[in-house]
Amino acid sequence: MKKYLTLLLSTAITSTLMSFSATAADEESYTFVGFGLMHYNNLANLELSKVDIDLVPEVSFGFGKNYSLNQDWELATEVSLHYAKAHFSGVIAANDINDSYQEQQTFSGNYEALGIWATSRFKYVSFSSKVTPFIELAVGAVETNYGTLFGEEKNHGLAYKAVAGLQFEIATDVTFSLGFGTSNNDNNNL
Repeated sequence: MKKYLTLLLSTAITSTLMSFSATAADEESYTFVGFGLMHYNNLANLELSKVDIDLVPEVSFGFGKNYSLNQDWELATEVSLHYAKAHFSGVIAANDINDSYQEQQTFSGNYEALGIWATSRFKYVSFSSKVTPFIELAVGAVETNYGTLFGEEKNHGLAYKAVAGLQFEIATDVTFSLGFGTSNNDNNNL
């Protein structure tokens, strides 16, 4: 399970995701390109005693539409493609037959994820002209790939994420989001 802070800044119940997003708007519809950083507390599909993973850069692009619900609330719906890749290291701890000592084996590998996400972001637009609190819910079809010296493991399945945070307008059509939430993006097995 992954927590996150959303540049989009993110974590899994969890770690960190940050994101910058630039949009090209046509009235209420828009396209966007985003960059994010995530931090995983673990990689659920790997049978390891401990996993250390670097910040995971993520690139995304997609399209969306804004809907005004009332004078205070706005709903943004998006469909986007996300790609992430990072290096990780891990430790496997195993006891010998007599349980007199514990052997540890250390190794490293690469993590990749590619997914298509459907996202709904509820924004409280009356808070400030430059700062907007939000709650984001997303469902995605994600394929993950863990590669080590011992081989490669590919998984695919449905994933979810839920994030609460703040969106900052830093220029026209450019935002920075900081959030905290949870995701099962690294826990897929179908």
